[in-house]
Amino acid sequence: MEHVSCEPLPNVSAEQPGGRTTVGGIPAGRLTPEQRKLLQTASELLLRRAEEGKHHIASALSTVSGEVFVGLHLSASIGVGSVCAEEVAIGASQLAHDNEIASIVSVRRVFSEKGDLEIVPPCGRCRQLILQYGAAASVVLQVHGSPRAVKVEDILPFPFLRRTRRGEFQR
Repeated sequence: MEHVSCEPLPNVSAEQPGGRTTVGGIPAGRLTPEQRKLLQTASELLLRRAEEGKHHIASALSTVSGEVFVGLHLSASIGVGSVCAEEVAIGASQLAHDNEIASIVSVRRVFSEKGDLEIVPPCGRCRQLILQYGAAASVVLQVHGSPRAVKVEDILPFPFLRRTRRGEFQR
């Protein structure tokens, strides 16, 4: 598992004029300090490792114990073979036996002249995994142009639920 430092990025300023907070050029004023740290961690990983056609999304999650885990999107030549950054980060947390997700954010690098970063929502499969491994987890999304943390159950209102051997539903 790679541990990522949280040193400020060259274009990161905790306070912009007028009290506006940004991380990696992304406004982050409505996020908790923990969520800002996750956004910065995912952004730093992506700035170091982004490669067109291979890695264009990074994810960072924190668990209820406070540990941070990262994941990098793995692109495959066939779409169904690609692996989401969220899946990689969740897998890393599970390998460490740190099971419950508290917050998660994913960032995409836009391969353009500017090379902008942007917050992206998890796909449906990842939403299900986040719910399964963190029923009370917050997911950082871009909502009307600014980042906000929402509960995973709000972006996956009707999840698939398994039945236990006793016939009870479980997430």
